[in-house]
Amino acid sequence: LRKRYKKAVVVMKVGQQLRMYRIGVGTTQGDIISPDMFAQLYQTPLDAWEAAMLLEDHGWDFQVYDPMSGELIGVGMTSYADDVARSMIVDNIEEAKRAVDTSNQILDEQLEELGMQQNKGKNEVMYMSVGEGSAEEMKRCYDRKHPRKVAFNGIVTKKAKYLGAKKSIDWSNKAEVDARIAAQRTCWRALGKFWTADAGRRTKKLMYQCYVQNAA
Repeated sequence: LRKRYKKAVVVMKVGQQLRMYRIGVGTTQGDIISPDMFAQLYQTPLDAWEAAMLLEDHGWDFQVYDPMSGELIGVGMTSYADDVARSMIVDNIEEAKRAVDTSNQILDEQLEELGMQQNKGKNEVMYMSVGEGSAEEMKRCYDRKHPRKVAFNGIVTKKAKYLGAKKSIDWSNKAEVDARIAAQRTCWRALGKFWTADAGRRTKKLMYQCYVQNAA
């Protein structure tokens, strides 16, 4: 197994020529152990990020007491593969920006130790304000022309896709339902005249269940 990775090469097309390069580190493309190896490596900076955020003690993170150990643990961060989401509680939009900036800075520091970094172009920020003055707070976040707009480092959005589902700032599932209906409509239309063809009711039912329903 060691010899396999030691002698592994990758072939790349440069212009009109094919060139062979030794990989040197990591795994080969499509290797079934890659996900487990990545998860083990990536979990280290995530754990350090979580611990550092709790030490900040700004009251931003969702925290609960473990009923077995009595230990205070953070439950605001979720991750799957390289997708990470963090929920935080803040008093106002200025504090929200500080929380996001601090969180990103700490994560950057932890990833840098492993030679990794965030894809800043894909970072998304969702801000929701409730209570007195919330309408003005929302405008300062989402209205680009607001004179007192607060600019976050990332894509500011009211809807974001995470782990395959559409998330909305108002916690409703309308965005997710609309996305699923649109996906089914696209699959229905893709079959075109099949639905009016003489294919038999049973065949159409199977196609609908396999192709259209599964799209959602």
